[in-house]
Amino acid sequence: ALSLLRSAFSTFRAALPRQAASDLEAELRWLTAELGPARDWDVFRAETLAPIMLSLPGESGPAVLDERAARRREAAYEQARAAVGSPRYTELKLKLAAWLVASDWSAIMPEAEAALLCAPVADFAAAVLRRRHRRLRKKGGKHRNLTLPELHELRIRAKKMRYTADFFRRFYPRKAVKEYIAAVAALQDSLGGINDAAAGRLRLAELGVDDDAVTARAEALVLGWLAGRVEEQRRHFEADAIGHPRDI
Repeated sequence: ALSLLRSAFSTFRAALPRQAASDLEAELRWLTAELGPARDWDVFRAETLAPIMLSLPGESGPAVLDERAARRREAAYEQARAAVGSPRYTELKLKLAAWLVASDWSAIMPEAEAALLCAPVADFAAAVLRRRHRRLRKKGGKHRNLTLPELHELRIRAKKMRYTADFFRRFYPRKAVKEYIAAVAALQDSLGGINDAAAGRLRLAELGVDDDAVTARAEALVLGWLAGRVEEQRRHFEADAIGHPRDI
């Protein structure tokens, strides 16, 4: 929900009062940062350590790492609980609700930007979709040579494209929209798998693996598993990227 809301701010930025929107976006970024570690540790345990332990039941090292990851996850959960229980979070919700209810944005916007609020939304949608689709194709056209950080950037573009297409889906034929969103979602999923596997290396480093033989072997197993996961998801991505999502 937070990701969707931040995407909406990005999509409609040109039609929003800059200062008020910027203040709210800054608070949404803060909340995302507070909640992010909980997700990161969930993903690492569920999508890396759990399948390794299931596939290699005779290895004791991964279970040791999972116990450490569980403690890290609990600390991250506590951070998330503290964030949503804080006065800052309450203030964010109240400010956002008040801003949406007031909704008279044109009164505090420059004339040229306020005029956009009166323009046909279908025209606005077409312009935003064309721009984001063009950016996605431009970056995606180089996909075979992209580094992991560049693939992460491409994933962000695919996510924004998917959300934006969904925001404006009622202005286009249902079948075409469904096919387009499905194509972008497939790219996003494979790129997300690559990103999560790459992020898994960071989680492993944070666990502070010991020098003893058991955990050293477990570290090697996890690194090998993650490397295989990256390559597997790259193959999925290459297959999905052979035909770029067609023009809107």
